[in-house]
Amino acid sequence: NKGNNLFIIMTDGHENASKEYNLDSATKLIKSSEKSGWSFIYLGADQDAWANARGLGLARGNVMSFSSLKMGRTMNQLAGSTISYASSKGSTKKFFNK
Repeated sequence: NKGNNLFIIMTDGHENASKEYNLDSATKLIKSSEKSGWSFIYLGADQDAWANARGLGLARGNVMSFSSLKMGRTMNQLAGSTISYASSKGSTKKFFNK
């Protein structure tokens, strides 16, 4: 369904032995879903989030790298960006760049 669909990936960047998806199948699923109006957000704790998100084909403006020691500040930023997104019309590639 078209609209404001938001999928948030929060990870420490370590592979957790997924048996259903690999990088290629996850990337294809993301691209297909983006065409249907979904926005994908990548929050990477204690890692090079931009490099990892780029591997999934995600827009740089939808990626945030953060320290796991500053979770409160990260959640505040996520909340503010989510509120802005909810009042917008459709998908975005600039979730954190408003």
